Amino acid sequence: MASYAGQNEHQRALSKLYDQLCYRFSRHEVWQDFIWMVACAISNAVDKRFAEDREAQYMRIIQKYDEKERKVFPQLYGEIVNGMERYPGCDFLGELYMGLELGNKYGGQFFTPYGLCQAMARMEITQEVLDAEMARQGYISINDCACGAGATLVAAANELRRMGFDYQRNTLFVAQDIDSTTALMCYIQLSLLGCAGYVVIGDTLAAPQTGHVLFGEASSRCWYTPMFYHEAWTVRRSIAKAREIFGAVGRKALKPVEAPEAQTDAGKPEPSSAHGGTENPEESAPGFTVSVRKKNAGQIMFDFGG
Repeated sequence: MASYAGQNEHQRALSKLYDQLCYRFSRHEVWQDFIWMVACAISNAVDKRFAEDREAQYMRIIQKYDEKERKVFPQLYGEIVNGMERYPGCDFLGELYMGLELGNKYGGQFFTPYGLCQAMARMEITQEVLDAEMARQGYISINDCACGAGATLVAAANELRRMGFDYQRNTLFVAQDIDSTTALMCYIQLSLLGCAGYVVIGDTLAAPQTGHVLFGEASSRCWYTPMFYHEAWTVRRSIAKAREIFGAVGRKALKPVEAPEAQTDAGKPEPSSAHGGTENPEESAPGFTVSVRKKNAGQIMFDFGG
């Protein structure tokens, strides 16, 4: 069984370890199992919403392998961690995935080369964009709606770091992909780079993400990175929620109350003047409203896959 050579020593080491597991099970099945277990282990350390179900999935997978095979999986994970630590400027898992010929070519699954993603990031992310978004909402958000293994987002994080921008505390990374395995590859890479954000598994066209960008979805298809729970992002979500609540309370408090109908001398009711001449009193209510379209208007979008 030929082993993928890889572009650095950690990719080559992972490839050789991976080959050791591909005798009893297919190569696609082993890779999928490995990615799911790593993603579950990362998620369950911070996200308790679906930890029980994800832990059960982890146990179902690991029980397929014998004791000797199980010892290989931590070594595989170690190569990812060490490889991304030493070579952050690459699509570590995406390059392996395509090099091992695991991509679904019949489904048009071809990942954008990292060099092209890097060029896109340098063209899209300018100091003017950063200054404008920080002034507008206090953070920037970057979205890839067909993320693959996350090369575009990894390139964006590296470009921000090159510019001296604190991407971990001031950038929200949002991704979605229809393929669960590649979506979780993106999740793993974003998590290990310390990127705050989430990855949604699902068809972007048929089931796009909904809701405020700061919160993500309250569904099991949404995987939050560990950095998403950092204090900087927790505070931002608290402020956004407070604005939404108090804005709604303010509008409700000022909602006009219909005055009792006054009787004329002829015994007929007179029209009420409770609106005080304002056609839409809600427009003048104090407080804040949360407009998803307005909030996301400046979001940097990458429109083709990682």
